[in-house]
Parts: sequence; structure tokens; C-alpha cells
Amino acid sequence: DQIDMVLLDRRLFIDFLNTLDSKERVIVSRTNGLRSYGFTDVFELDGVEISSENSVPANTGYGIAVGNVELLCMEGQLMNSEGPFYDEITQQYRYVVSTLGNLKFKSPRNFFKLTTLA
Repeated sequence: DQIDMVLLDRRLFIDFLNTLDSKERVIVSRTNGLRSYGFTDVFELDGVEISSENSVPANTGYGIAVGNVELLCMEGQLMNSEGPFYDEITQQYRYVVSTLGNLKFKSPRNFFKLTTLA
């Protein structure tokens, strides 16, 4: 499988958008991919979805071939829920949803990491 998703930190994402020529920008609305799940800050370049993620470290980006990633669940079910608990301080009901799992990457040749120098 080829790289089909690139996640960048916010600054790299904005810099990349600014370097694209206006003639290279095409607004495409797909019925599949990240846009179909409600992500709005996604654009596609040569069939690769490029987006920003707040958990990506500064000056860093990752390329992922999603078909080569496997989610391994370490519990009997994917997600465990607890609650509701009433929080008297905020006067709200609180819920907890947790998961315990690992991502298994099939081969390092299907992924990459970007970082800026100096």
C-alpha cells in the first residue's frame, strides 16, 4: 500500500498550504476519506490526504499507509465506558470512555517522519 495520509503540525500545515500555487489548489469533496468523517482542515495532493493534528510535535509530520496499520486491543472489548458520575463542583454528569491498545505497523517502508532542520 502507498502512503495515503500525512499528518503535520499546525505550522507546517499552514506553511504547506501557503506554498501551493493557487492554480494547484482544487477543492474536492469526496464521499470517503477524512472529509466524510467531518474533518474540515483536509486537502488532497496526488491522492494523499494531508491534514493537521494537534498531537503532532512541533516541526514534525508523519506519513501513514493506513492499510498497513493494525489496532490490537488489549482488553475484551475495544472501548470501556464508566459513568455517569455526578460532579458536585461543576454540577455536571461526567462519563469516561477508555481503551487500551497498541498500533502494529507492518513494515517501516510504508511510513515516514518529516522534521525541519535548524
